[in-house]
Amino acid sequence: MTELALIQPTYSEPPQAASSRVWLPFGLMDRMQYAAPRLSVASEVGSSDGWGTLGLIVHAQASLSCDCQLGFYGTFPLSLVLDDRPLPFVAAGGPSPRAPRESAFGTTELGMFAGGEKFNGSQSIYRIGALLPTAAREIEPRFASARVGDAVLELPRSAGVRISMSEITSWMNVPTRWLGPGIDVAFRYDLGFDTVQILGEGLHAIPRIAGGALFTRRVFTISLDTALSIPDPDGDSELRWSAGMTTSLARLDGSGSRLQPAFRIATVRTGDGWGATLSLELAATAKPRSRYDDFPERYGARSVTRSALAVAP
Repeated sequence: MTELALIQPTYSEPPQAASSRVWLPFGLMDRMQYAAPRLSVASEVGSSDGWGTLGLIVHAQASLSCDCQLGFYGTFPLSLVLDDRPLPFVAAGGPSPRAPRESAFGTTELGMFAGGEKFNGSQSIYRIGALLPTAAREIEPRFASARVGDAVLELPRSAGVRISMSEITSWMNVPTRWLGPGIDVAFRYDLGFDTVQILGEGLHAIPRIAGGALFTRRVFTISLDTALSIPDPDGDSELRWSAGMTTSLARLDGSGSRLQPAFRIATVRTGDGWGATLSLELAATAKPRSRYDDFPERYGARSVTRSALAVAP
């Protein structure tokens, strides 16, 4: 009987429910995270160019459900001119205006991320991305996006590498006496460093940092975020800072919310002054699937005691 007891598999602690996973995106933070496969289209306009340009970003990402905990993503920016008249001023974050203005692709980014997702839903994310030279050789004047962490995507034709690390906490219940019952909150911070070479220029480095809080209740979320970067490739050490609020309709567990509309209002500070931006985003997600759905067959039997191999006579 002693030998039979030794060969019983040992099981680790079962994970919590899938609803504990922080798979909802933050407003101004990096988009990469362990979550259900996601495709989003975000549109944005800004006051610094007279609301004359529509910035579009198509983003797709998916994380594998295997033990490797790898994910892949792609970001594809595009600027559409709503008013092709020449600007009467220099747009914040852009060069001197010239006429006529035209629509153009931005810098494409493809990459992968790794790290870990703990049983309580918290995440550690390490990301590396490649910037592909798909933008025009000369950028058109446009507003500075509130996603200042993606400032490199607004540069003229360039190539480079992006690295970052992110931490996401698990959901925490907000005391009911503060905001009412049934409200949860999660926090995230990003640290990143972009190295980019613009065609015909030298190599430039752009550090960035961001932090935010995501509140959720039933099918409604609010994200309060702030981000800071040094986007000026000419070495003028011009800081770009933004802060904003994003609201979206999405359930915590993803059930019944495959389409997730979101609206964001933000303010942006550059060397040319203050500006405001408005953004509307529509995202589609696949059915959330926990990596532990097949527990314990896959995650349960962690080890078999070696001494069990020694069978008593």
